[in-house]
Amino acid sequence: MGSKVGIVYATNSKIMRRIIVPTQDSELDHVHVAPGETLLVVDSDKAFRDAESGKFAPAVRAADAAIAVATGVVPPSARCAEVRDGKVVAVRMADPEIDTIPGALLVKSAAAEVGWDHSARDGLVRVAKQERAPKKSGGDPLA
Repeated sequence: MGSKVGIVYATNSKIMRRIIVPTQDSELDHVHVAPGETLLVVDSDKAFRDAESGKFAPAVRAADAAIAVATGVVPPSARCAEVRDGKVVAVRMADPEIDTIPGALLVKSAAAEVGWDHSARDGLVRVAKQERAPKKSGGDPLA
């Protein structure tokens, strides 16, 4: 493992995109950084290690902290709802400014779940659970 770690984040939103743990530091010179992304290189000793194994285990929180120190902006959550035909069909980590999914809309949300509704007017809306109809009383219960 090298002495450095690469953290790629979205330049505008500051959302962490990926962490690169090179075998040698020189590998960070060849990391692909897409349009809208920035590469931040930090000392690997600033990343977390697994308490039990002692092995290198970079954490999203450590990467977010490094981005905040470097940019002065605390990265927001990358949690988004994937919306198709007005319904949330998946929840994923993404940056709607950079990422696209053909045929779907990505909407930032800390709470949305699969099955919620989405409209331009109302945004994301939790769908009320349908209550079961009461069983009919009377008659033979074994019939």
